[in-house]
Parts: sequence; C-alpha cells; structure tokens
Amino acid sequence: MGSELHLGLINGTRVDPAQVSYTGVVPHRGILHVPLLSLCVVLLLAVGDAWPADDIRIEAQLDRGTVALDETATLVVKAEWEGPSDRFALVIPQAPRVHNLIVIGSKRGTRSWADEKGEHSAQEFSYVLQPESEGNAAVGAIRVQFTTPEGASGDLVTQPLQLRVGSPVHTRWCFSWGDVGGLVVLAGLAGYAGWRRWKKKTVRETASLRGQKDPFAAALSEIASARKAGNRKAFYGAVLSLLRQLTNERTGVPTAALGARDLVPFADRLVSDESSAERLRDLLSRIDTILYAPATDDLDADMDVTELFVRNLVSENQIGKRERKDAS
Repeated sequence: MGSELHLGLINGTRVDPAQVSYTGVVPHRGILHVPLLSLCVVLLLAVGDAWPADDIRIEAQLDRGTVALDETATLVVKAEWEGPSDRFALVIPQAPRVHNLIVIGSKRGTRSWADEKGEHSAQEFSYVLQPESEGNAAVGAIRVQFTTPEGASGDLVTQPLQLRVGSPVHTRWCFSWGDVGGLVVLAGLAGYAGWRRWKKKTVRETASLRGQKDPFAAALSEIASARKAGNRKAFYGAVLSLLRQLTNERTGVPTAALGARDLVPFADRLVSDESSAERLRDLLSRIDTILYAPATDDLDADMDVTELFVRNLVSENQIGKRERKDAS
C-alpha cells in the first residue's frame, strides 16, 4: 500500500519535491508515492532538519497614517531573524501593489547587530509613495521569498495597509492666459504711475535748484574782486568768511565769532584727504597773521593759488552734499 503527500511548507520551511531524494520515495507530478513506513521516516527527517517558524519575521509599516496630496509617504518592509546576515537570502520583491498611489522610488539595506540574546540581522526594502488624489489609498500584501544555505525556501507575506490622502499643504497657483494678461496690464499701469511721480518730482527739484541761489556765490565773488584789486586784507577776510560758512554747514557749529585759528580743528571735516587738510590748516594759521598785520601795498602771489584752493573746497563740499542727500 502507498500514501500520497503534497509537500509544501513543513513547520515554516518549503520543501520542493524535486529536491528530496530518499530510499523508497518516488516523486511524480508533485505527488510522492511512498510506503507508510518510509513516509514516517521522511517526515521525521524533515521535521528534525527544519528551523523554527519564528526564526524569521516580516512586517510592513508606513511612516504616517495620513499624507497630504503634495507630499510623499514611505513604506518600509523589514525582514528580521536571529543569526548572521547570510543565514537567509531574500529575493528582492516586486514593487508593491498600490491603490491611489504611485511608487516613485525604492532602496534596500541590510544590517546586523548583537545583544545579550545573540546575533541579529535584518533586511529592509523602502518605497517612496506619491498620492494621486485625495481620499483613501491602500498598499497590498507584499510577498518576499527566501532561501537558506541548506537549500530550504519559503515565503513571507505582509499585511495590507491603509493610508488617507488629505488636501495639499502648499497651495499651487494656477493662472490662465487671461490672468497673465491682467497681471501684465496691472504691472504696466503701476509702472506708468511710478514714472509719472518720478517725473514730477524731478521737474520740481530741477526748478527748485534753478531758483536757489548758490550760498557761496557772494563770498566767492568778494574773493575774486579783492584779488583783482590787490587788496590783501579784504581778500583773506573774504576767504575767512567763506571758511566759516563751510565749517558751519559741515559741522553745525556756530562760527560767526571764531577766528581763523579757531577753525583749525575742523580742517579734517572740510576736505577728503590729509594733504589738503594740512594745506588748509596752514592757510588758517596765516590768515590771522595777515589780517592783524599792518597794511602794505605788497602784492601777494599766493592769492591766485588760494582762490583756486577755496573754490575747490566749495566744489567738493557741494558734491559731497549732493551725495549725502542721494544716500538719504
């Protein structure tokens, strides 16, 4: 007499009939015809060589239960077992079957560690999921095949998972051609209005400058007249008056009652370089001596050079004034 046995998973191990060869065992189309005694021997041998069913475990997890439409979720499938990493060889599973989701990326990794219970290993398969629309989404069961160095094989299957897809976190702007045209018109009108305001302001400032008298014009005219007349005291008196005016404008210090030597500490404020400052200090030191000395008819050859110097001071002050105004 004989008995038939469909071999499949025996205590967690898949046994392929084509790989089993024992005395008295004859495979035929996936069915074994064996004497009853031989069958018992085969079963005892198979159970004796099998590894415990819980030696390898598998789980699937989503990193979130709800995902926004414009974000992604991550699915992690992890198989874990006791022992070294080469105890089981996992076959890379196919991409998971999903509903209302798109698999846009994947990766895998293996790691091993040890603790007081012994050595452990795990292999992970990660998938990046992109929602398609708001509503419910799902991930189907994932089947992972494995083999052992001894030739045994088996299947690990995860549980299906659910995912909720919510509204987008970031609002996306969608413009039609009509919207674009309207924005262009509005931008043009705003630009034209700004140009009109700038034009009116420029015209007013130009008119104001044209009608404004140069505050140093009178002092420069007096200096030029005194130089042409050869009046030394009048010339340096006009120069002192102009330097008082410049110092007051640049520093805010009242200078009407100050002598030439009193203006020396402010020389650095009137010029932009040290050589000009030194020349101005020398001029201020000489002015008091000239003004309080007896009048003479001697010509002063320095008057031409001094007039040019103070004119440059005035020009530099006006340029600096305009730059300070523009900066403000």
